[in-house]
This record gives sequence, structure tokens and C-alpha cells, in this order.
Amino acid sequence: MTRLACHCKPFEPGQPTFKGTRIMAWIVLEQLEDGLSWEEHVLSLFKEDVAAFLESNQIPVFPDFKLSGRSGFDHKFDFGLPKTQRKPQCVVQAINNLTKDQALSSAFAVSDVRAIRAEPLQAFTFLNDADNPPNQDNLAAIKAHDVQPLLWSRRHEAIPLLNGG
Repeated sequence: MTRLACHCKPFEPGQPTFKGTRIMAWIVLEQLEDGLSWEEHVLSLFKEDVAAFLESNQIPVFPDFKLSGRSGFDHKFDFGLPKTQRKPQCVVQAINNLTKDQALSSAFAVSDVRAIRAEPLQAFTFLNDADNPPNQDNLAAIKAHDVQPLLWSRRHEAIPLLNGG
């Protein structure tokens, strides 16, 4: 059995306690011990960053948006954006590190859902390019299925697309 320990200095009047930071560190350590991988935790943080970006730019979203496809499978997208007069309904995925498997999975999900819809569906994928620039072959795979990649480093350029401007 693995034991986790957190050593903290006693509170000193007039000094910041960083209590919230210590609590968050403790929660992350517990999640890692319970089997949540570091990659899943980083993806969760990136998804939260995307959610905060969308909210701060007043882009209305439905989190954890599910749609069914022709295959009979339900596909969960990180965000759904409602249809407006200027744009069709949209789905958005947040991908921390675009791998071949993620590119194929994302492309299949969008194609499968589009196959049974009468109305158009736009698809976007936010890619965290801060540490790992996406592989060009993987980008080509999602583009081939009409999924528009949005680089996180250039996220402000995506606001008109997401707002239907």
C-alpha cells in the first residue's frame, strides 16, 4: 500500500497560508493513487481551461454533450454549441496531445453523428500546442473529416468561428 504524506509549515500570522494550494495538491495525489493517470488529470485541466475561455468570451455551451451516430453508438463531446441564425449546431473537443488514436476516434465520432443528421454539424477541436505541437499527419486526419483544429496558442482567432461571426 502506498502512503501519501503532506508536510506543511505551521501558520504564521501575517504570512499567506496557501491552504487552497495544499488542498488541491492533496486531491491530485489522492486521485493519482486511486488510478487517475497524470495524462487524464492534465486533460481535465485543459478541458477546464477551454471551458473558462468559452465562458469568458460569452460563448454558450452545453458541457459533456452526447449525440448518437449511425452506428448506434453514443458519442460524448466535451462541449456542444447551440444552433443560431448565423451558424449550425457545433461540437467541440479539447485534446491535450493529439495522437493517431485520438484523431481517428474524433473523426469517427463526428462522421458517425453527421451520417444520421438532417441538419449540418460543425466540429472543432481545441489542441493544446503549448508543449507538443500537433503531428501534421494527425492534423490532416481530422481535417479530412471536416473537423477544424483550433490551436490553443491562437485561441482568440477562434472566437468569431465559435460565435458564428
